[in-house]
Amino acid sequence: MSHINIVALSGRATRDPEYVEMNSGNNLAKFGLAVERSWVNKTSSERETKTSFFDVNVWGPFADVIFAKVRKGDSLTLSGSIEQETWVDKESGQNRSKHVVNATQVDGEALFRKADGSDTPEREDAPVQGARPSNQAQLPVDPPPAGVSSQGAAPDGGDGIPF
Repeated sequence: MSHINIVALSGRATRDPEYVEMNSGNNLAKFGLAVERSWVNKTSSERETKTSFFDVNVWGPFADVIFAKVRKGDSLTLSGSIEQETWVDKESGQNRSKHVVNATQVDGEALFRKADGSDTPEREDAPVQGARPSNQAQLPVDPPPAGVSSQGAAPDGGDGIPF
């Protein structure tokens, strides 16, 4: 049986990210995310809301981006996996645990904020993790194989598929 550990959340940052430099060089950005859900109570017909709070970790080079650009209150959408962290409480000696989201993808307007903190998008200046600015040149396309025209039809009028 296969086990799946995938989480997707959309909410607001509850605090500015904390940056942790690890000895391994695999840095960490930690922040909180508040996710609100609402529904209409069927008996009272009133709208009710509940807010859940999550601790989020972002590892590696993307931690630098999160630390530099995300601020408390920013709207973010993220996906990743859930991990249970465990430790022994130093005061009581009891075992403790909490669930943490290890985000592998984070999206939001804050990621396009300039390094100086201004809200002006900088998509053309500094793309974020795989984002390609709109002014970047397209890669050249390989020529079609022999016997196939650039329109996709073979010189004999066929579709270029040999069967």
